[in-house]
Amino acid sequence: MTRLKMVLLGTISKMLISHSHKFIFVKTKKTAGSSIEHYIVHNCFDPQKDLCTGSEQDGTPRIGNFSSGAADGHRTSAEIMIMVGADVWKDYYTFAVERNPWEKVVSEFYWKLNVRDNALLSDEQNFENFVDNTLGKSYAPPTGWPIYTLDNEIIVDEIIQYKDLSNSFTSLFQDKFNINVPEEKFNLTRKKSGKRKKHYTELYQKKKHIDKIANLFSDEIKYFGYKFGD
Repeated sequence: MTRLKMVLLGTISKMLISHSHKFIFVKTKKTAGSSIEHYIVHNCFDPQKDLCTGSEQDGTPRIGNFSSGAADGHRTSAEIMIMVGADVWKDYYTFAVERNPWEKVVSEFYWKLNVRDNALLSDEQNFENFVDNTLGKSYAPPTGWPIYTLDNEIIVDEIIQYKDLSNSFTSLFQDKFNINVPEEKFNLTRKKSGKRKKHYTELYQKKKHIDKIANLFSDEIKYFGYKFGD
């Protein structure tokens, strides 16, 4: 079974489709996707035409006609293409955001999986337990590669780098959609999902953990040239 056929089995998930401005935002995990949704919905969104699947967990709005009981999650580009049709997908500008995977895993850890009921453990010890025993086992790594690719090829028009998000987002909307996004206003919308205490590199105390992330996110690292410590 091809991946394009397999994704038909998936549930509806996170994305934003602007029919009013002809763009599709493909939401990846731990890349300020909720902040982007919030900004677009409150500044350049037509609720009569546009769609935002939203997420109750992230506190983002759900706008549009969706099937009853449709679940939250992160919809792949292939699934969105099936939903909107090949012509719309080709005609609209599609974009996503990607991030250094070692930093992304730390962000995911602080957001969801920090062991708050064991105050005796340090962040480093909790993180080590998360990477050793949870990540890639009972908890899927927050990889974006399957979301914006099909058959291992990138199929969105642009991938913004998280480290340059504010500047790239404002430039994209001005250049492609003639929408003015003041960078300072966009930065005010940035949502903080967890309590960040340290630079992400400080949580990696053992080489085996750095290597495990490199293995889990090998496609992104190879394509974008990410390095630990960047």
